[in-house]
Amino acid sequence: DIDSHAYYEARMVDLHTAEGQQLAGCLSDEWAARMSFLLDAFEPQAHPAWCGYASLRIALRSCGAVRVPTQQEMYEIVSRDASVKPVRPDGSMAGGLSMSQLERIVHLVATTDLGFALDAELVYGAERSQFEARLVADLCASLEDGSVVLVNLLRTLGGRYGGHWSPLGGLTVSAGGEAYVLLLDVAAHRLGLHWVPLRMLVACCCTLNMHGTPRGYLRVAAAGHPRGAVGAGVSDAGCRTVFVADAAGDNGDDTNLSMV
Repeated sequence: DIDSHAYYEARMVDLHTAEGQQLAGCLSDEWAARMSFLLDAFEPQAHPAWCGYASLRIALRSCGAVRVPTQQEMYEIVSRDASVKPVRPDGSMAGGLSMSQLERIVHLVATTDLGFALDAELVYGAERSQFEARLVADLCASLEDGSVVLVNLLRTLGGRYGGHWSPLGGLTVSAGGEAYVLLLDVAAHRLGLHWVPLRMLVACCCTLNMHGTPRGYLRVAAAGHPRGAVGAGVSDAGCRTVFVADAAGDNGDDTNLSMV
C-alpha cells in the first residue's frame, strides 16, 4: 500500500522545493489567502512532546482569540487537572496525546479568557473513503467559517513510527491530477512545512493508537459555525464527536507504538 505511513518520507514534498512551490502555485486564490493567514499564526512546538499544544495555539490564534495560553501555560493547565492522564517530567503525556486527550485540553483551555466562545469537533478516522469525503468537506468549509483542522496521524520518519498533531494549511490538486494537503508541521526540529498526498494523509489518520482507538482530526472554530453530522453528539461544553463509520480503521502496524 503506497499510501501507508511507512512511505511518508518518500512521498512528502517540502513546501520550499521546486515541486512544493509548483503545488502552492496550483492553490486557488481562496486557499492561497487562507494559507498566508494561517502561516501568520504559525509557531513550532516549544518541546519535542508538545505538538498538540502548538497546534491548538495556532488554531485558537487563527480563530481570533484575544488571549491564548502559551504552550508552557497549556502544559501547566493540564498538569493541574486531575482528569488528565499523567504528565511526565519531560512534559509529554503518558502514552502520547490522543484525540480524547486533546478534546479535554480544549475544554480546559476554553475556561481561560479567549475572548470568544469555542466550538470543537472530533472526527474519528475509520472507513477511508467516508473519512476523506468528510475531511475535504470540512477543509472547504474552513474557507467560509474560519475553522482550523488539526490532524492526528501516524507516520514513519527515519525508520521510526509515531503519532503526531499538526494543522492543515492548504488543499490543492497537482498538474497530474492528484490531491495534496499542506501540513503546517509544528515539528520544525524534524521537518519543515510540507505537502502530502490527500490519500496518504487519510490512510495515516485512519489508524489505531496504542489504546486501540482511532485517530482522525479535531476541527476548531469560533462558536456559531457548527457542522452537523449523522450520529454526532454535542456535549454541554460545545464539543461534538463524530465517527464517520462503524468500523475502526486499519491499525497501520501500530501494535508497538509508544506514542499516539
